[in-house]
Amino acid sequence: MDKKERRKGIFKFFLSTTGLLLVFVMIFNSFSTIFVQPEDDRCYSLMHGFYKEKDDSLDAVFISSSTSYANFNIMMAWQNYGINAFTLATPHQPIYAAEYIFTEAVKTQPNALYVFNLGTVCEYFEKDQLYAFHAILDYMPFSFNKVKLTKYLLDNAEMKYMENSEYFFPLVRYHDKWTDWDGTDYHKELDGVKGAPHYKQYKYRKRNVEKLYKETDEVNSESPQAQKIKECMSRLFEQIKANNANAMFIIVPTAGKTIDIHQHINYAKQLAEEAGYPVLDMQDKKLMDSIGLDLTTDYYNDNHPNIHGSVKTTKFIAEYLLNNYDFKDKRYDDSYKAKKSWDEALVDYQNMIKAYSLEQEYTFQIDNSFAAPKISASAEGKGEIEINVKLDKSADGYRIYRKEGNYDSGYWWSQICELPSDVTTYTDKADADKTYTYTAIAYKKDGDNTVWSKYKYFGVTVTDEK
Repeated sequence: MDKKERRKGIFKFFLSTTGLLLVFVMIFNSFSTIFVQPEDDRCYSLMHGFYKEKDDSLDAVFISSSTSYANFNIMMAWQNYGINAFTLATPHQPIYAAEYIFTEAVKTQPNALYVFNLGTVCEYFEKDQLYAFHAILDYMPFSFNKVKLTKYLLDNAEMKYMENSEYFFPLVRYHDKWTDWDGTDYHKELDGVKGAPHYKQYKYRKRNVEKLYKETDEVNSESPQAQKIKECMSRLFEQIKANNANAMFIIVPTAGKTIDIHQHINYAKQLAEEAGYPVLDMQDKKLMDSIGLDLTTDYYNDNHPNIHGSVKTTKFIAEYLLNNYDFKDKRYDDSYKAKKSWDEALVDYQNMIKAYSLEQEYTFQIDNSFAAPKISASAEGKGEIEINVKLDKSADGYRIYRKEGNYDSGYWWSQICELPSDVTTYTDKADADKTYTYTAIAYKKDGDNTVWSKYKYFGVTVTDEK
């Protein structure tokens, strides 16, 4: 065999080997996204779902942790303003991952506004980042950028590559699922609502976080964490400029972070402003009060609003975006190529939240200065429940809503009557030994418009026991 044929044989062998290796990597990567933990489903819709959006179709992309998708509900923004945004956010996503996630996102959404949440600097103070890293990496397609991100995350956490191959290949972490897999967590379809929040804590839990709330104007620019923040922010600014992208920064309101963390968030804010980027700081208590955010009822844990707080923060953020950026209302634009998918997702989402929020609330019709009716209910085992309502004196009338079971039963709110303001008692028919929950919302007329009051989210629950 002459040298020419030998070289040709080596070349063919190289091509065959490379091809087989690529096929193996593709298959291995596919299985890595199948045998995963069931609790990762939300991350699948948030991270993997982003790649299902049509190219160059989004107004905004939020890059952040869970506080972004809890504070900016993309389905409500679409329903009420025709803004189509995606929260490319995962639980505990650290600020130092932002430059790489941005690099991924800008490939397909070059004209979107990029909204970075500065609250994620708190992850510099977290010790266990195992789940946070997997939440980002498990559903990101293989690329050189992903390899660089993985290496950077491991370096930042001082992890050794050989001991943490699971971050490069998630199947390594989940290999034991081969033995007990029964098909129920075969992965898995997207949630159909583009990752908009619909998990149970968001829908029906509440926690009084009023005493936990903190704010400060102080800045910490000297700590080791501050130096890391400066380094990662500088690299992010460079990436934004290199891609000629439009960007802003946001600080969403939280209650559970320490003063030390807020001082570092303020430093990140200072860096962004010095670099010429706008920063929407919502940690200010006066601002929170002005949008009606109630720390006694509108949060489900220390740092995340429930659906009722989310309505208020979403409305405020959406209107800020509309006032400062050239977003067009796409709800009635049939030429918008992604309109159908957003409309279909909205229908599904409305069905998910009707049991936990009145339509007047999630369609942004409530006036937070208009007091909620006070409502009580009592039963005497006679197949009737007496409901008493006390209204704000400016009310013209009100509606009473009912659902079977407790507030978190999953049944939808159903209107049972509409009454004028001078009628404050209503008797409802009840099945024996059945539990019902009631709430009321008042209204007043302002010319041709109807102004709706606040309402008692969780209602009053009563059982007509014999």
